[in-house]
Amino acid sequence: MKPFIESDYQVVRGIPTPDANFGVFHIHTVDSDGKGTGIQFAKRASLLGIQTIVFLDHNNGRAYKDAAAVGGGINPSVIVIPGREVNSLDGHIGSVGTEEDIPVDLPAEETNRIINESGGSAVALHLGDKATDSISLDTVRRVNSNPDPMTHFSFIEGNNAATLKVEKAVALPVLGLIVRLSPRGRKVDFASKKANKFMDEEGATYDVKQLDGSDAHYWKDFADVVTGYPAGEGFLNAALSGKTWTLVKKRMYYPSLREFQKQKRLLEIRKVNPPVV
Repeated sequence: MKPFIESDYQVVRGIPTPDANFGVFHIHTVDSDGKGTGIQFAKRASLLGIQTIVFLDHNNGRAYKDAAAVGGGINPSVIVIPGREVNSLDGHIGSVGTEEDIPVDLPAEETNRIINESGGSAVALHLGDKATDSISLDTVRRVNSNPDPMTHFSFIEGNNAATLKVEKAVALPVLGLIVRLSPRGRKVDFASKKANKFMDEEGATYDVKQLDGSDAHYWKDFADVVTGYPAGEGFLNAALSGKTWTLVKKRMYYPSLREFQKQKRLLEIRKVNPPVV
């Protein structure tokens, strides 16, 4: 396995610094609908030379507990940050930096309040991707207009690898029209472009920063999107200060339709029989 090499990536957002560390945000493990364990992904980070990883399994934080418990035995330089992907009534929200159990199926404002009051940060995930349970741009505007800052999102996930792969899908001529289709057959809405435009034009107004994610479910897509941050600064502190930059792999891993279907079935099974946290 070759280590992480910057030349394999394109910087799509932010300004790199000469002395840098790298993190992978938004990883799914066998504790939701991913294929590897938390410990295995932590080992992979060590082999690639990635300094920070953030798990976002659906509604549980078991992967963090497993990986953090043996972190020093893997590589003391790999920092594991607690997190989970929480189902809210407004879409999926990332709870990052706290081990707190977050109740599901609440409005975004209530979900964010619990996350923020527990010392974490709330992330609007796969922003604006209409084909997933994502947070909409209008929801971010509504929530971050609330006079109570404890209800706010700290971050949006604008460049999500799964969404980017959809947007890079081959254009197919259908009845004289060009219709861009994803591996799942859905029409592309170019959510990442809308999210980046939102950040450029309205990010400061709504006091939100961008934290982009790999949304990894497989070994090969673990580092399809990587976040760079200045060496000597913590991953989340750098992100909150707007000092990170986003690197997207030039040749990302595209899972097969069969893998997509298996992943979907697995998630449905684990919704009925969730892992013990």
